[in-house]
Amino acid sequence: MQPDYYKEFTCIADQCSFTCCREWKIGVDDVTFKKWKHTCIPDGMYEESLIRQNVADCSNGGNRESCVQKRQDLNTKEKKLQLSEYVIKKDGSRVIGLNEEKNCPFLNEKKLCRLVLAYGDEILSQTCQIFPRELHTFNEDVTEYSLMPSCPAVVDLLWKRDHISFSGEMDASAYRELAPLVNLRAFLMKLMEDDAHTPEHDLMKIFYVLLDLYERVEKEPVNDAVKSYPDGFLEELSKTIDDIEQNPQYSIEERNELFLDLAENYRREGLYEKYLEPVAQLAEQLSEQGIKEEVVKEWQEFEVHFLKYQPLMRRFLLMELYADSLKPEGNIEEMVVQVQWIAMEYATIRHAVFLYWLGMENKFSNGKSISQEALAYENLREYIVVISRVMGYEEEDIYEYLENSFEDIIWDWGYFALICG
Repeated sequence: MQPDYYKEFTCIADQCSFTCCREWKIGVDDVTFKKWKHTCIPDGMYEESLIRQNVADCSNGGNRESCVQKRQDLNTKEKKLQLSEYVIKKDGSRVIGLNEEKNCPFLNEKKLCRLVLAYGDEILSQTCQIFPRELHTFNEDVTEYSLMPSCPAVVDLLWKRDHISFSGEMDASAYRELAPLVNLRAFLMKLMEDDAHTPEHDLMKIFYVLLDLYERVEKEPVNDAVKSYPDGFLEELSKTIDDIEQNPQYSIEERNELFLDLAENYRREGLYEKYLEPVAQLAEQLSEQGIKEEVVKEWQEFEVHFLKYQPLMRRFLLMELYADSLKPEGNIEEMVVQVQWIAMEYATIRHAVFLYWLGMENKFSNGKSISQEALAYENLREYIVVISRVMGYEEEDIYEYLENSFEDIIWDWGYFALICG
């Protein structure tokens, strides 16, 4: 099973505005690491910082013979280096160590991979071979394919579509014991496709249903529970959500704190500085000053300008529900947790874009003031990609984050509505 645009994806390599070979933790699996222990780095590859230093020494009056000898020594060392020497341990996993420019050391000056040029795709780690594709194998008969939004080319595919359909869709019974949850996921995705309401409204409706089923699952099967909803239940639920009096000040404040917390590690490591640092500094100002009425008014104005991107964000959420809400060996609790994480991701993207938009005031380009109304698609795409990468946690890391950050792993509906509203 795969979305209709899956086969349309093509890596644009050196033409990419947001290469996956920069400022990212690129995982190295065990099989690749063993292979790299016996593979020399490509000819001509070197530690650029050492070469620059050598050139600088020579330019500043260094002994010519000494400089030549240093270069020869470096070239000799280069031939002995194995690919595995560029792998480091980070957060308990093996990743490629980035260079001083925060690029993958195998990325050349033309934004092409030295490893692929020298050895072909087979030398790459599993992460590099697959990204941004994602595969979930449920059993020998069922594999689901998707594309992760942490690649700008994938976001472009979502942006250009009016509707998403799926090919190779199988009957839920093919998923065996997970069939009830597959039916539930389809039900939740159908709710997200309801464009009579905002994406955040549909998220709140989805979470209400999930939470209700989670609390009832011990007493009745998921399928039976879904069927037990009376006619008109969803319409009544929508009306109730619309009638809830929400406090935008509290919502903005909570999203602001979530954004700062999620961005903290990346800021500490100096990653995605161009995108995170300006908006994070503004978020810190808001945190110190408090969310005043003027900020709430700015948010309300921002929402008006953001309306044109609702179809894109709906498709984004639809694909996140498809790809992440149900995993092999999943259960109803994991679905609740994953939907919480998807909601956090959506809320954080919106808030980051709001902060960017807020910071556009008094900015100038070519001597002309930049209008806040000119929030471009490219700006939104950048933050979808950045936040998707920042929040690209493995399931056990999601659980750890929630355990450390909240009193309970499973939220109450009110908090979910607070960050979405």
